[in-house]
Amino acid sequence: MRSSRSKTQQAQATEQKATIAYPPNCKEINEELSTDDLIRRLKDISMAFQQLSQDDDNSQYIPLALSLSNDFYLEHSSRDVKLLVACSIADVFRVYAPNAPYQNEELVKKIFRFFIDQLHGLKDPKHPTFKRYFYLLENLAWVKSFNICIELDDSQSIFCELFSLIFSIVNENHSEKVKNFMIDMLTPLILESDATSPELMEIIFTQLIEPKKTQSKNACALAKEVIKKSIKTLGPYLINYLATAVTSEINPNGEDVLESNSNSHKGLGNNQGANYFKKNISGVCDLIYELNKVIPETLQEFLPQLEYKIKSNEENERCAFTKLLARLFSDKESTLSKSYPELWKCFLGRFKDISATVRMRCVQYSMHFLVNHPEMKSDITEQMKQRQHDQDENVRHEVVMAIISAARKGMDNINEELLEFVKERTLDKKFKIRREALYGLAQLYRQYSLGIKPEGASATTDDGLNAIKQLSWIKNKCLHNYYQTGLEDKLLVERIVHTCLIPCSLPLEERVKVLYTFYVTIDAHAARAFNEMLRQQQIVRRQVCDILEVMKEPSGAAKDDNLKKKVQICARSLLEPVKTEEYIMKLVQNLENNITLREHLELIVSSANQTSHDEDGTFIPPPSNAAIEQSAREILRSLGYPVQTNSFYVIIKNLMERVAPIMIDHEGILMLFNFVSDSLLGDGELDSKLGITNSAKRGLELILSFANVFPTLFHGKEPYNSYLLPFLWLEHSNHKIAELVLQILTSIGTKPFSKPGRDESSLPFWAQPSDVIPRIINSCILTASSPKQAKYAIQCLNAVVTNEHEKDKIFGQILDSIKEAGLTLEGSHFRTHLVALGMIATCGGQNKYPAVLKSIINKFVVQGLIMKDTRSDIEIKAQERSEASLPSENFDFEQSLDRCSEEVKCKIEGIKLIVRWAQGLKLNYLTMPDKLDLQEKYVKTAQATLRICSAIIQNGGDLNEKELAGTTLEKAHLRLAAANAMIRIAANDNITAEKAPRRDCVDGESGESKNDNPNPKRAPAGISTLFTPSHLHVLATALIDPQEFVRERFSVKLHKKLISLELGLDFLAIFSLGGYFSSELPFYKKLQTYLLNNLTKRRELVKTNSAYLQHLHPDCTLPFVIHLLAHMPFYTRYDDVGQLEVVKECLWFIMEPMVFKNENYSYTFLKKTFESIKTCIDKTTAPEDDGPLSADAQIVNYKIYCACDLAIGLLSSKTQNYAAKESPIRPQLHSKYYTRSKMLVENNIKSYLPPPMQFPPPKRCGSETENTSKNVKRRRGG
Repeated sequence: MRSSRSKTQQAQATEQKATIAYPPNCKEINEELSTDDLIRRLKDISMAFQQLSQDDDNSQYIPLALSLSNDFYLEHSSRDVKLLVACSIADVFRVYAPNAPYQNEELVKKIFRFFIDQLHGLKDPKHPTFKRYFYLLENLAWVKSFNICIELDDSQSIFCELFSLIFSIVNENHSEKVKNFMIDMLTPLILESDATSPELMEIIFTQLIEPKKTQSKNACALAKEVIKKSIKTLGPYLINYLATAVTSEINPNGEDVLESNSNSHKGLGNNQGANYFKKNISGVCDLIYELNKVIPETLQEFLPQLEYKIKSNEENERCAFTKLLARLFSDKESTLSKSYPELWKCFLGRFKDISATVRMRCVQYSMHFLVNHPEMKSDITEQMKQRQHDQDENVRHEVVMAIISAARKGMDNINEELLEFVKERTLDKKFKIRREALYGLAQLYRQYSLGIKPEGASATTDDGLNAIKQLSWIKNKCLHNYYQTGLEDKLLVERIVHTCLIPCSLPLEERVKVLYTFYVTIDAHAARAFNEMLRQQQIVRRQVCDILEVMKEPSGAAKDDNLKKKVQICARSLLEPVKTEEYIMKLVQNLENNITLREHLELIVSSANQTSHDEDGTFIPPPSNAAIEQSAREILRSLGYPVQTNSFYVIIKNLMERVAPIMIDHEGILMLFNFVSDSLLGDGELDSKLGITNSAKRGLELILSFANVFPTLFHGKEPYNSYLLPFLWLEHSNHKIAELVLQILTSIGTKPFSKPGRDESSLPFWAQPSDVIPRIINSCILTASSPKQAKYAIQCLNAVVTNEHEKDKIFGQILDSIKEAGLTLEGSHFRTHLVALGMIATCGGQNKYPAVLKSIINKFVVQGLIMKDTRSDIEIKAQERSEASLPSENFDFEQSLDRCSEEVKCKIEGIKLIVRWAQGLKLNYLTMPDKLDLQEKYVKTAQATLRICSAIIQNGGDLNEKELAGTTLEKAHLRLAAANAMIRIAANDNITAEKAPRRDCVDGESGESKNDNPNPKRAPAGISTLFTPSHLHVLATALIDPQEFVRERFSVKLHKKLISLELGLDFLAIFSLGGYFSSELPFYKKLQTYLLNNLTKRRELVKTNSAYLQHLHPDCTLPFVIHLLAHMPFYTRYDDVGQLEVVKECLWFIMEPMVFKNENYSYTFLKKTFESIKTCIDKTTAPEDDGPLSADAQIVNYKIYCACDLAIGLLSSKTQNYAAKESPIRPQLHSKYYTRSKMLVENNIKSYLPPPMQFPPPKRCGSETENTSKNVKRRRGG
């Protein structure tokens, strides 16, 4: 069978050979020829076919054309043979067009697939044979040879292969001519076809989207051109295709389909590949977006259909199509929002979508709307206003990022309201959002206010310039965040200051200008935060210095233990202290082995040490900023690669940022002095250049900040001879300048002048001239322009004069001069003399001149001033009328104090003098504990002062109760001064060197007395021994004073002492009175913040300081709260519902953070505390002989029991978890406040609340029900 067929084929071939005609000069070709001969003869044939014309009769070459389509040639192993055959056959199609000699359909398919295979050679234009491949392409494109396939049944499959091939080979090396021929070859296949298959469209469309869009940009451009040129025919199919794809179901694995289909053009011809866009929702959205850029007119009718997709029930669909519309609407040249207003409104509705992902997508594209479409700013602002309060933190984060990104591209892109949104987010509860908001604002300040612009930032218009002027608040806002309690916030602010507000990358001269301008234009709160930042950084430097000092000790177990403690302390100054401790120990090991690195670190932290001197005693000036920066770089270079994955590098880099003082050096200090001098003594030229006015005072405040932290930078004679002393002698013309200079000199003291073996009797060089000290005494103390000037002058002399004999002599002269001047209200400097006396008392005068000071205080201050009213009723009423005429808004405390009479001002200073005298006695007693009479003197003085201050507060500021103390405001100032004095006495009383155990606690359960632990030095403050409960009750009324400024300033003073642990938990109870005010008032929220900060600090200390639980544990405050409320003026009847409502609010004000914001909340402990109180009576009203209680005492006890019932009811109604949780302490009641009563053992069962105030029994949770049932079973079993 096979042999007969073979013979037949051979016969046909022989017959064909006999009839084949060849062009002139062309030789016969057959299968027996060698490859080289065959190539030579095919070249001749190809050249001959190229020269043939359609006008000639070429029918004799048809047999030759048919023979070239033989499988032998089409499947030849030689690339050149196939190329020459392809070129020849292409010419055959050209010559015989439109009737090609190939009539067999299968043969035609085979030939065109052969062409497609040969077009692969176009890929490399640098190949020697590229010209022939180009000729083939040119021929096929010019003749439109592939159009023959249109009539074939399998035409779309061939076209898919052709399109896939062309898109895969086109590249940047191809000339425009080659690309144009490709387009000319492909476009007719769409234009002249009856239909375009989905598979072919997908091949084209996949070039427009990722990953092909990026991976093959030339193919993408080619596809766009094909679409543009064939859109008339392709349009209907395209719209139908998109509609089908959009309405199809989502395939979450669509990306896998794309990957499998993109590997081979053949795969796209099957049905599975045709479904890619129908199953990949993100792909079809990307396609619509790209097509809208290529053929926007065609999609005009299609786009409105997307409204239904962004309302889909499927979150993935809504998210994808919302993103698509956001891209379409936000493009720079887009006008779709005007063309489709309904679709635009529908899109804006997605900002309120139930899905956080959809809302986040909308917010993310808001930046593009703001940048590209100013007309949409109002719509976007309205949506962002709502989203900045979104419950999802990621949405809020994106709001901040979008606004900041738009602003960085140009201030014209945003408005003041959008910037206000970012400002509000700087107080977000999530640090991630606070960080982005604060850092973003700082970058705007750096970019626009400092003129350090990033690449790509656009020019700013006039409106933008006006907005830039309004960015001055940013620096204040950034520094205000330093008041946040979290360490991460403080570290963020420090980094912002060094990178954006005062960029340390600037040259020194430019940096100092920025620093000076920055400080003199920030507000007072920001300035305090800046000063605190410098102080905290100095503390960390000292901690590192301590580590370096321990490293110098001899090796051994003691050194290792000490080193570990020092490292633990230092590690707490950074985030993740456990990991930080590990890497600091690793750094210590590196320093042990590398002396050079240790020297670099010692140089960096040298500002934390005292003055350095060499062996000869010569002063070694502190290093410059450049030297410190270089040392920091050397240390960081030794830590490995500077990448985020290198935790060792990142943590030590954060440590270097805190300890490296690269903001200022000695040269910078001189520059600051020069700015101040120009403003104060010169013509203000430098001020005008910097755009500021009258900057001298704020400039000196900045220098004072550096003097407190870096006193050694003030070495040399120039700072004193050229600046400080000339400024000081202006004391009468500008007393505030003199006050600042005195503070600077006090802070510097003798540090830049001290050296080993220095004679203690010597003064700093600037104070050695014979007229300097006397001039300070005369001008700044005896005839001082202000009380503060006298205060700072005494402090300055105390710091500068180190010889005790010389100091006693100077202070003695001052005392004599004051006595000679006369301590009466008629004296022109009476008030400043009172201040000077008080400061001398705190600087050792109470030890050197006890009799003189005591006599002055008793005779002139207490009897002759505080307890004496000299003005008449007419004078007071006249001043009252004058005060009433002043506007009540924009109240200024300092101005209000200045308007007070001289008598009231002197009384205030007299109160301060007594407190300072008591403080001096306390210090005297502590330094000489063997003299018991000193303690007795101190106690008597402090108690007398407390009695006077209590009387002032109780009598409304009128100590003598004769209505001659002053006006309403004056009496308010006296009440404030008395309250502050009481706080200071209580704080001073807790300064202790060593305290013996005392029996002053009553166990809340057993009723037995219990000893406190001894308080060592700097222990947290316990319950004040001087303060009686009555003193505390009187003091607490200052927080509900009728004058707002009294409440405000008293709360600040109280918070300051509590947060520094100078006051005990009895004073913390005063904050419970915050519930007396409306929750809408700013003062209410301020007290809430104070309370929460104090509770948080004490909770943190409890974790690491178990020795003082009773003094620290916030839950131990509640017994004092109950006692305090029972003695408040607003709580007089225990059965009055209105009064009980106020008490309830006060209780919940302090209990809420204990119940809801306390990870160690113990319902059992608090409940037992209140039940224990109900078994006691008030100690302050209890009879001494255990006799029957008076009627007033009984009412007080009933008020206490009602308050306890309210507290227990609040606990039961508000608690969400009744699970029994052990408390580290037992309920204890202080014996100064409560005493046990044998008659009240069962009193904790009875309720004293009137019926309207009774609490319904709480619904038991599962855990409580389970515990209750277990207890019942136990009792039954017993």
